[in-house]
Amino acid sequence: MVTFKPDPPQDKMPELLSGTHLQILSVLATELRRMDPQPGDSLNILDIGCGDGLLIEYLGKALPLLFKNVEFVLYGFDVGDHGVQPDGYFAKTIGHLTLTMPNVDWADRLALISEKDPWPHADAFFAATVSNQVLEHVRDHDMFFAETARVTRTGGVGVHVFPSRHTVIEQHTLVPFAHKCRQDHNMRRMIRWWSSLGRGRYREHKFKSAKTTPESYAARHTDYLIRYTNFQNKSFFLDLAKSHQLHSTFRHSGLYLTEKLRRMRGKQSRYFAPETPGVGQTLASWISPYLTNITLLVTKNRHYDTLEE
Repeated sequence: MVTFKPDPPQDKMPELLSGTHLQILSVLATELRRMDPQPGDSLNILDIGCGDGLLIEYLGKALPLLFKNVEFVLYGFDVGDHGVQPDGYFAKTIGHLTLTMPNVDWADRLALISEKDPWPHADAFFAATVSNQVLEHVRDHDMFFAETARVTRTGGVGVHVFPSRHTVIEQHTLVPFAHKCRQDHNMRRMIRWWSSLGRGRYREHKFKSAKTTPESYAARHTDYLIRYTNFQNKSFFLDLAKSHQLHSTFRHSGLYLTEKLRRMRGKQSRYFAPETPGVGQTLASWISPYLTNITLLVTKNRHYDTLEE
């Protein structure tokens, strides 16, 4: 039986640094509540593409406040040969988590691997996996879902927040439709045109380096989008999850947008998704793929195996 767990007082929760962190926490907490963990239970959580470790820190501090007397053991890994992260970033991640959460051997909990390597974890080890704006950078999505299915235990979940190919504005450059251009010259022309109007992130780069021109900015970021991003439609992820016998849904996507609007109105954050989405959240689910990040929830269910006719 699922027991209701109220939100803790706001002043006890860790500082919110990102709306995507809150989205992952609230969807994850909602799905963990369905598992009905009991006092004394220990749940392993994996952050895929953990980057700077800030999501691990946020979940590691927030989850114990939402689920009293349940132990959450957090792990993370990232890839060292993708080409986006600066040299030495992973050592800084370990150092930051060691400073902010010193009772954990983070050098043992975190791993840096090649993007072609199997994930360094045992089969069925995790109750949940999460990722924050990672899926739009993954080159081999089939491997991603195969490994997700392998390391997730039966009944476990995955929560992934990321921009899809549906979005109007490409989130790395803030240029409309840049990621929809399949040919190099069209993509470069699109980025150059918006940059010449002072739109997108061009002005930030111009402020840092006066030598930056719309042409040089467009050339550099066209190369980035071609080499380091891999945007896909929602149907692509649903089909791929099914091919690895994972249940999947985007039903929580509207929560990201509605909670952002709540915070803009000065309302308190909610740490569990509403049991029954209202009209506003339903509408937000329809439009969120075009405006912002979407949220993919995957579940490793095996109900049919125990079905009695």
